[in-house]
Amino acid sequence: LDGADLAGLSRSERRRQRRRIQMVFQDPDASLNPLHRIGTILTEPLIVTGRLPPQAHASRVEALVHQEQLDPALLPRRPRELSGGQKQRVAIARALALQPDLLIADEVLASLDVQTQAQIAALLRALVDSLGLGLLFISHDLSMVERLADRVAVLKAGRIVDHGTTAAVLGGGGHAYTRELLSARLDWPPRVGPDA
Repeated sequence: LDGADLAGLSRSERRRQRRRIQMVFQDPDASLNPLHRIGTILTEPLIVTGRLPPQAHASRVEALVHQEQLDPALLPRRPRELSGGQKQRVAIARALALQPDLLIADEVLASLDVQTQAQIAALLRALVDSLGLGLLFISHDLSMVERLADRVAVLKAGRIVDHGTTAAVLGGGGHAYTRELLSARLDWPPRVGPDA
């Protein structure tokens, strides 16, 4: 993280650095507490970490809802009352509540329909650009990786076999495994971003 090998740090320093990293998982149904209301889900990280005084929680939640393009009327609802895209936006908002430097997005588009995938991908791109946020986007969807990533690393059996700029890695001249993945991909998701 910022050039520091987290594995080589002391336990206390590693804990401090990990606070700069937040995670968004593939399945918001599994990562959002079904018993809690959306407002509670977004406030919980603020309470647990104590980073903000209690009187600032409501304004931070309001800012998150606006940032994630969510309707404030969703705050008293529970996750089961939201669409898949809304739940994933809530999961992203919760991860951003503590203003991390790095967001790890693990297959966050996989369970969504194509239109919602494009919307969430555009949101992630906008967040990276507006917040100066680092995004580690983990995906099997090479077309979406191509649209979101500046740099790509290809893993095979848990080892990096290819890495570099998106154009260099996904341009077709890299490692044999990368070429194999490229030949098997479907190029159907719509483009995301301002030039779409």
